[in-house]
Parts: sequence; C-alpha cells; structure tokens
Amino acid sequence: MILMGRVSRKQADWDRRVRFAEAIGAAVLSSSNDPSAFPTTHPLHIAAPCVRPNKAAMALIEKADLIISLDWLDLAGILRLSLGEAQTQKPAAKTIISCSVDNYRTNGWSMDHQALAAVDLPILAEPDQFVAQMLDVLRVKKTVQLKMRPAMKQLSHWNNASLTVPPAKRGEPMTLWDMAMTVREFAKAQAVTFARLPIGWPGEAYEFESPLSFMGNDGGGAVGTGPGHTIGAALALKDSDRLTIGVLGDGDYLMGVSALWSASHFDIPVMIVVADNRSYFNDELHQERVAQMRSRPPQNRWIGQQIDNPRVDLVAMARAQGFDSEAPVSTSAELARALKRGADIVANGGRYFIDSLVQPGYADSGPDQRAGQAKKA
Repeated sequence: MILMGRVSRKQADWDRRVRFAEAIGAAVLSSSNDPSAFPTTHPLHIAAPCVRPNKAAMALIEKADLIISLDWLDLAGILRLSLGEAQTQKPAAKTIISCSVDNYRTNGWSMDHQALAAVDLPILAEPDQFVAQMLDVLRVKKTVQLKMRPAMKQLSHWNNASLTVPPAKRGEPMTLWDMAMTVREFAKAQAVTFARLPIGWPGEAYEFESPLSFMGNDGGGAVGTGPGHTIGAALALKDSDRLTIGVLGDGDYLMGVSALWSASHFDIPVMIVVADNRSYFNDELHQERVAQMRSRPPQNRWIGQQIDNPRVDLVAMARAQGFDSEAPVSTSAELARALKRGADIVANGGRYFIDSLVQPGYADSGPDQRAGQAKKA
C-alpha cells in the first residue's frame, strides 16, 4: 500500500501519483491533516482519510506486505497505532520504503520527527520526483487499466458504506456528522477548495477529486490559524473558478477573527463556515482524560473551555469585519440554503459567514459510532 503524505499541488504530479498506484495495484491511504494528495473516491483509496488510523486503515496496514510512504507525517506513529508496537522496540514484520527529505528539514532537538520508523529502504528524495522516475522505470507513459488484487476486491470502499445516521432530536442542533454530510453534498455541485477543516471532521466527508480540493491543516495543531490560512488560500485562488471555503471551529475562529478584516480590505472573495459547539471541545476531552488520571471529577472538564454564558455573537463579529451573514443555522436544511446563498455572494466577489450550530462532541470513526453517540446523548 501507499501512504500519500506531503506531496505537490500540481495537477501533473497528482495524475502521476494515480498512474503509479494503478500500475502497481496498491491500496492508498491519505491523511486528513495534509492537503489532498489522491482522489479519495478512487477504488484504491479504500479507507477514509484520517489523522489517527480508523479501523479500515489499520486493517489495510496490518494486511500490507509492502508499504511505500511518500513523505507521510509521523510514519512511526501510524505504524505504532495500527500494529500495536513501537517501531523503536519491535519493527513491523513487513517491507517498508520511505521516500522523504525529512533528514534535511527536521530538528532532533525539538523532536520534529517524533519517533523514527524502522525502514527497510530509505529514499532521500522529493516524493513526486521519485514517482515520476518510477513511472519511467515501469514504462508507464499513460493511464493503465486498473487491476485490483484479489484480496483487495473483497474489501468495501469507504464510500460504499451507509453515510446516514439518526437525525438530531427536534429542537436540538445538528451533529457535526450532519453538518459534514451537508457540506460534502453542497461541494459536489461546484469546484470547491476547502482551505481548512476542523478537528473531528469525519473522514467520510473528504470527497476530494483535485489537488486543490483541500489545503490541509497547520502542522502544529494550533488554535487560531484557520482564519488566516483561509484568507491566504482565497487570495491565491482569487482569479480562479474555485470557491474557497474555510470550515473552522468556533475557538479557532475567535482567536483569529481579525483576519476577516484583511479579506474585506483587499476585496478577497471567500466563505467562512464555523462549526459552533460553544466550546474548545478538544481541550474539554483533554481535561477529562487528565482528571481521570489524577482521580479528579471529570464533570469539571468544561471549566475554562466552554464559550458560553454569555454566548459570543459570532455573526456580529464577522459583520464587523465587513462580511455578509445571517442568523445562525442549526439544521441541515438551513445550512444547505445558507451555503447556496453564500456561494452566490462569493461568486459575485463578496464575502460570506455562516454560524452553524452543532452539538458538542465528535468522533473519528464511522456513522455507526456517531449513531451510538447520538443515542447516548
């Protein structure tokens, strides 16, 4: 299998990566932390994109006899999470090829590389240059007929699974899953570039068909970079036919909201959509884990993290920066209508903001777990 990591944004390089995977008949996995690297709906992209490997990704990694890493971020980490063994203690019982120039750009003092993976064949090269040369060696000059390996034919593609879950109860905001599926459906109708997507955004919503479908998240996991990244991507794509959307968490938005002023000042068309769960929820979960470790009451996890009482008017803040907006939406139908209105405004050179109210909580697996979460809630 091929782990598609940090690679080029060029269409020609994208096409070569597809031809390479098809030529050797390898399963493909991409990271939801990095920009789009491979068409997620392709038959070889069997498991949904992920940061932490989901069950399908772990199964693929466990079954693989050969793994080619194209500059995957933290290769040792995904192998440890998938195989249950630290690479420094017990290397994977499979052949691993790692193509990366991390040796030049990482810093041992600050642990940029995290753990070092046990690799059978290290290749010190840019991944797309390596792929291009491999295609020459394999004499693959044009699209080849895809031949799925027998073992892979028995595996179900992530996009074939049911993507429906029980709807939110009447009077309650939609779940993050509902929001993601609504945004995914909207993006099918036009060329959309997602400049950012929030923590917990389900991998099943990553339906990417272009190297410009998704720009990736920041490498450090910071809060507050989303607005600036979104405006920067929109500036770069200003004269293209692509609609730039930044889907942000409310905490990320609040810490960098002044970037919206720059979009208005420099007349940059863009749409900002906030998944508003009224909390720095990732830190709520962190505080809950720490509380359990220290035998302290986990129900206090919200302290210092919930963004409520008083509730912040995110719409007013966007309007103050020169964005068009509307009242917050809380259902999939309302969000779908707001996305359409926003797309029309951005197409005419404007800027639009949507405050999408969602229930607190997220999960990194599939709709079956989300249904269980909703039932438990």
